[in-house]
Amino acid sequence: MRFFREILLKNWALKLTAVFLGFFLWLFVRGDRNVERIMTVPLEIRIPRSMEITNERPSFVEITVRGTPLNIGWSLSGQPAYTIDLQSAGEGTHVVPLSPGNVRIPPASGIEVIRVAPPRITLVLEETIAKEVPVLTPPLRGEPAEGYDVYKVTYWPTRVRVTGPRSHVDALTRVVPSAVSVAGLNQPLRTFSNLMVEDHSLRLNPAGPVEVNIQIGVHRELKTVSGIPIAVEAAGFRVSPSTLSVQVLIPITLKDKLSARNFAAAVSTEAFTPDQRELRLTPDVQLIDSPDPNVSIEKVRPEQVTVRRVGQD
Repeated sequence: MRFFREILLKNWALKLTAVFLGFFLWLFVRGDRNVERIMTVPLEIRIPRSMEITNERPSFVEITVRGTPLNIGWSLSGQPAYTIDLQSAGEGTHVVPLSPGNVRIPPASGIEVIRVAPPRITLVLEETIAKEVPVLTPPLRGEPAEGYDVYKVTYWPTRVRVTGPRSHVDALTRVVPSAVSVAGLNQPLRTFSNLMVEDHSLRLNPAGPVEVNIQIGVHRELKTVSGIPIAVEAAGFRVSPSTLSVQVLIPITLKDKLSARNFAAAVSTEAFTPDQRELRLTPDVQLIDSPDPNVSIEKVRPEQVTVRRVGQD
């Protein structure tokens, strides 16, 4: 036992060095033989800043390399890549052959790239453009509490700027926000809604979300108020008919508290030229002294009236 211990431990550093030298000598001798190896490397595509790739393309390609085992191991320790340079290309379809010369490997490595798969790929380039599109009113989901209605929905922004490949931007005409729930609500709601764009090649500015304000109040019913007199803003004119009626949404709590005295109707004669004797004009109807801010004018009848100069019938 002591004999073997002395053999192993005596001059151990020198013996260990000899073993390593022998190992590297074996690698050097074995490394004289060329071998082939298949590797998967990332695909890098350089395009103009004003262009985008719109079709599907691989993220990796396979390369076949030839060299000694030692050279392959050392040279490929840093990840190689395949580079396609389309920085001078224009819009359209480009069929790009993949050749071994475009594989990024140190030139002094002693490694030869002999094959690339696939042998070619197709790339479609489109110019990057931008435009503004409207944001639609966020859809509502559910119903408010019994006896309550949604009065009004306001939101911001109402328009967004969309950027992306030309054909994708041209195809987008509006952006739809996600639905907002009003189920069971009996008071106003301020919330947020995400902008829904399924095309992931498009970018929105602002990207969202949309701020949504929903006015909710007691149930309202349509009521017709008649006999509202129409005033003419200038002397020397007569209006026909002389009164109008309005349809209004009023909270049921108001009942019969609204009458013609709560409205003012008038027509302007600014549109008349000196030689005109008669015009059809749209009255301006305002709610005055309202008993409730949630009264809303829905329709005016008639929508237009006839205005004539006095004495020119």
